[in-house]
Amino acid sequence: MRLNERLRAKIEQETERSKKKNEIELAFRFTALKKNEIEPASVPTLPSILRGVSAAKAFYELLSQPCSSVLHPDENKSIAPVELCPILKTLFKILIMRELSSQAILQALRDETMNDPRERIEIAQSHVFYRPSLPGQQH
Repeated sequence: MRLNERLRAKIEQETERSKKKNEIELAFRFTALKKNEIEPASVPTLPSILRGVSAAKAFYELLSQPCSSVLHPDENKSIAPVELCPILKTLFKILIMRELSSQAILQALRDETMNDPRERIEIAQSHVFYRPSLPGQQH
């Protein structure tokens, strides 16, 4: 076996081992978080193990728990927090369930006024929470 092939095999092996370790760590921390047993000092390390597909799945499952229900702002009834997160729900359907195509995320990014998603991203990045406008005015 050539050096490059051995090195590639070793990298793949380490990557797989690291991935399994992160999944175990993530499951442990979210279980502790759901039971209110997580220590505040360990919360900053959560983002380092939450990446990509595993993050979407973990947050979807966490926000789907009946014990974390919230009051719906319009309907005045108790719902799972994930019901208020259309983008997360769409990501879950695309990445985990494979029910939707990747184009569905563009629709989820549009709000009920059909604003361009780029505008919402600009608002979020600039930390401006309110953008005044007149009816019919284009930004």
